[in-house]
Amino acid sequence: MVTPDRRRRAVTVLQVRFGVSQRRACRVVGQHRSTQRRPEPPADAKLRSRLRRFARKHPRMGWRKAHIVVRREGYCVNHKKLRRLWKEEGLRRPPPRKNKR
Repeated sequence: MVTPDRRRRAVTVLQVRFGVSQRRACRVVGQHRSTQRRPEPPADAKLRSRLRRFARKHPRMGWRKAHIVVRREGYCVNHKKLRRLWKEEGLRRPPPRKNKR
């Protein structure tokens, strides 16, 4: 099975090497034109580094607070994506402290 990324590159090769239109190249390869024009998703490297810095600076805060802070800083990120990145980076907060009486 060929991935959409490979098909996208094949369409570009057909356009450059043989001078065919995007429409025809997509039809030959079996690629939808909307997939061909879709931009690459942005890399999460900056967001990941920001999460690591946040976790170092505020070790007692978890991904929920990180989500609030990151959104205020202008990142457009969903809470589910942020939680997934938090987990992939291996970031954890320490367990809650026991109250002594």
